[in-house]
Amino acid sequence: VHGSISHFNLHCAPILQYIPDYDKIICLSHSFENDFKGQYPEYADKITCIYNSINAQNIRAKAKTDKYNGKYFCIVSRLDKEKDNETVINAFKIFSKNHPDAKLLIAGNGVLSEKLHEMARDCPQIKFLGQIDEPYTLIKNSVAHILSSTSEGLGMVLLEAATLGTLSISSRCKSGPPEILMDGRAGILFTPGNQYELAQILNDVWTGKIDTKKLIKTATDNLNRFSAKNNVKQIFNLIENI
Repeated sequence: VHGSISHFNLHCAPILQYIPDYDKIICLSHSFENDFKGQYPEYADKITCIYNSINAQNIRAKAKTDKYNGKYFCIVSRLDKEKDNETVINAFKIFSKNHPDAKLLIAGNGVLSEKLHEMARDCPQIKFLGQIDEPYTLIKNSVAHILSSTSEGLGMVLLEAATLGTLSISSRCKSGPPEILMDGRAGILFTPGNQYELAQILNDVWTGKIDTKKLIKTATDNLNRFSAKNNVKQIFNLIENI
């Protein structure tokens, strides 16, 4: 199951009738696992969490240092309603009034592309890059990567940022981001949809009021949770037990 509990209830409810026939349901975060058990206690024994895996060596090898130089924040995301990039644009516009040298680079396409372009029309510091084949260089060279979703299954881009030694700023949405960022010890969390809170965070990061090195170190030091070695072992154990 990929998504938050609200996403599951909205889009996946029809599969509930088949759950008695399933041996196990695999989800991507312990937060979802706990939410599912709370809402469907009769199926509590069927759900288990196995994280997605990340290939840190491959990601680091693809990140270059000769592009996107300069101080900027970045977004790597689909441009749709669930990703709530409107909040980031509004927050950046507030922040950039006092920091005209800052930029926001947005990589991705989606159904809201035209709307977001229009929102940013009066802020030339916001640049849309469209869909790019390899976002790792963009993330690596940024001041911070921003995820502002209303819900996520896990949030792989947060793992990619940690792998590249980049700070993540994320909404405290269900399910994965607070878990990946260790409730704020491995990144910065803000209230979903709160552009003013996010604008203040951008300012504090940009001006050095937040110890970002400590947050980044905690994030990279805990990436072993998402290693293929650990997760494949869980998958084998699951299959053997079934």
